[in-house]
Amino acid sequence: VQSTCLVCLAGLQAMAGQFEHARSLLARGRAISEELGFRVWQAGFSLLASDIAMLRDDAAGSESELRRGYQALEGMGERGLLSMVVGELARAVYAQERYDEAAQLAEESERVAGTADVRSQITWRAIQGKILARKNEFARAEACARQALGIAEQTDDLNSQGRALMDLAEVLELASRPDEATQVVERALEL
Repeated sequence: VQSTCLVCLAGLQAMAGQFEHARSLLARGRAISEELGFRVWQAGFSLLASDIAMLRDDAAGSESELRRGYQALEGMGERGLLSMVVGELARAVYAQERYDEAAQLAEESERVAGTADVRSQITWRAIQGKILARKNEFARAEACARQALGIAEQTDDLNSQGRALMDLAEVLELASRPDEATQVVERALEL
């Protein structure tokens, strides 16, 4: 319980811009988890570590965290968290403008995601939408991004909703619809 609380607090501190404190809390939470031998938790914590890195605009750091989590989950044969980790890995790779690799990772997330795995369902669709927009397939891109948003809006996860809105805004911007993109960004900022 203490490990999980520390890691969750790390995420909140990062959202508040307190990155050094966030890293310290994350390290303490991970140390407890490691001491207890909770390997699945350790791998799962890569998701929050990735979120912290992305808040710092460190997509390469996010990728590094997620690749460690991915390898650990693959090594254990753990599939429950894998689709989330792969989806977020697609997001980190996309942020580094490696679009073909991001597309492959989004497809992998789609393959391993269960229908109840909401975060994965949102993420792979959002990444797929942005990649389609970069290929000038704007109708399909917008449909994917709006599906991701629709799923996110069925949850109480404001972060997922905000991310899905920002992903949709990027699709709209790429489609040369800046006024609509601005409105979507404003909705995201309200959340």
